[in-house]
Amino acid sequence: MSKEIIYSIKEYQEKYNSSLDKYFLEYKEIEEIDFINDEIEKYNICLRLVNFPIDKIFNTFWRVEYGINLKSFTISQETYDFIFADENDEYYYKIYNDIVETSRTSGAKIDIEKKIKQARLMFAKIISFLETKKTELEIQIPKTVLELEPLDLSDTSAVEKIIYLNELGIIDFLRTKPEFMGSANLMATFLSAITDEKAATLQTSINRLINNDTEDKNHPYKAKGTVNKIRQTFVNKNIKPKTS
Repeated sequence: MSKEIIYSIKEYQEKYNSSLDKYFLEYKEIEEIDFINDEIEKYNICLRLVNFPIDKIFNTFWRVEYGINLKSFTISQETYDFIFADENDEYYYKIYNDIVETSRTSGAKIDIEKKIKQARLMFAKIISFLETKKTELEIQIPKTVLELEPLDLSDTSAVEKIIYLNELGIIDFLRTKPEFMGSANLMATFLSAITDEKAATLQTSINRLINNDTEDKNHPYKAKGTVNKIRQTFVNKNIKPKTS
């Protein structure tokens, strides 16, 4: 969490990177999204504070009244200490102190009200900026994981490739096309281009698969261990196998 409250969206955007760098220096093993979550918490509290009616906050001497129910704020201790606590004044609130200090020259109530209204607008814009940053990061994270952990299945056998094609529904799809109906030979020809396996080898497995002769010891699904391994790959990748 940044150690200051900023009252301008432009200034906040300009200081974002430097505030993030300071956060990284102070905390170990954290990420940008942790900083963003802390900042969103802080500015949500700030926004809630400036939404309190002015007459509930200040007395006639522009000191903070005791009217704010701090128990209504479910926040981290660090955020509480930063926004609410002060060594010399139990009822000190940094945000209102900042507003009063910048308005002290005139002392006019209208000036205080104007600055509080401006703070409401700026805090809302800062929160929106942070939420956008958070969304962008959350979109990027899954892509990074996928790029770092590819699964290469190129070394599978011809039988395994036929099982993969069948579990994906590709064999059934090709059988619905008039060109391939009743012609395992033609299907094997084109699949050989994709799988890098010999057409004759593929045709044998396709014929057995189409005939569904599960008693044939060379049927692709006869090797239960191989079938289970392939189906587990589907499960691991959150894909439902055709025959599960």
